[in-house]
Amino acid sequence: MVNSIYIWLTLFFMFTTTLFLAQINVECGTHLSVREKAQIHQILSSPIKNGNYLDSIVPVDVHIIGFSDSTGAIDSATIMTELERVNQHYAPAGMYFVKCNPINFIYSDTYAYFEQQIDEVICDIIDFPNVLNLYFVPQLFRDNDGQTIQLCGYTYYLGNKNRVIISNQCAANGSSLAHEIGHYFSLLHTHDTTNGFELVARVNCNVLGDEFCDTPADPTLSEVNVNTSCQYIGAAQDPHGDAYVPDVRNIMSYSRKSCRDKFSIEQAQRMRTYFRNYRSYLYCINDGYLHTNSNNLEYVLFPNPSRDFLAVVTNESKNKSYHYCLYNYLGKPISCDEITNYQHLNITTLKAGTYFVALSNDSTTKIQKFIKY
Repeated sequence: MVNSIYIWLTLFFMFTTTLFLAQINVECGTHLSVREKAQIHQILSSPIKNGNYLDSIVPVDVHIIGFSDSTGAIDSATIMTELERVNQHYAPAGMYFVKCNPINFIYSDTYAYFEQQIDEVICDIIDFPNVLNLYFVPQLFRDNDGQTIQLCGYTYYLGNKNRVIISNQCAANGSSLAHEIGHYFSLLHTHDTTNGFELVARVNCNVLGDEFCDTPADPTLSEVNVNTSCQYIGAAQDPHGDAYVPDVRNIMSYSRKSCRDKFSIEQAQRMRTYFRNYRSYLYCINDGYLHTNSNNLEYVLFPNPSRDFLAVVTNESKNKSYHYCLYNYLGKPISCDEITNYQHLNITTLKAGTYFVALSNDSTTKIQKFIKY
């Protein structure tokens, strides 16, 4: 009898533990500290930079990792199809994702089993500057005190790591890539509890949970409490005893991935503001044109630092002419002349040091710094 009770309790514990782990549903490796959240709030509260333009271009580079024998790499056509889905999801935010360079293939047994952060040494080498780098890997995991936790993907809210790493098993499900990019543009999980539990009654909904009042309180969705018909079947209650009625379709939830297909209006607005105020440095030189996120004159100087020649590429027509002046670090003019978009400046006679280029069109002048070595 004692043995039967012991076996029954063991099975019950195993079942409830499995159910609990399923509800935790550890699938997203993106983490946000309290300090980072405060930084994000400061960014979002600043006046919007560069105007409030729609259809802002988000340049991306695609990196596909496979095993050394060329197996395990996801099909590039699958990725391009998923990017189109991302564009559909982000259309309400006025954001359009464009592949900037040819797809980069990396075949390595070391990085095919990609451990969160540890294996980003390859990203530090491969990352293309000033674009969002998307890495697709056969296996993605993190180590949790010796336990291997499988991940769908992760990214960074702040800093210079412009990258999303996502596992192949989640890469083409219609929502995981959009979910991680949402984090990159400041969105929290709909079930976030950093500042406390969000109440069903929507009290303080702008500071609790995901900080939006147009997304219902979320008890943490999963495949356990969302059925295949995309219906919430859980019975969880908030701290006040009110039953949750979460949105199983929100991309930033942990709902079934096949159910997630939308952002709320406030989520879209926040991403657009974050893009304009913090990620506006993203640009792409494609087919000789600079694609930026401004209707005004923008240009880049590259390579920078440079030794011999410095290319000038603007976001205007390829045959557009400009007046430019070259200045030393004290602001003293060295030379002034006319230059055409995508033309090179000869800097071979300059001494090593810091210089500035002032480029002017019909209505404005922009100054860029470069290093001569």
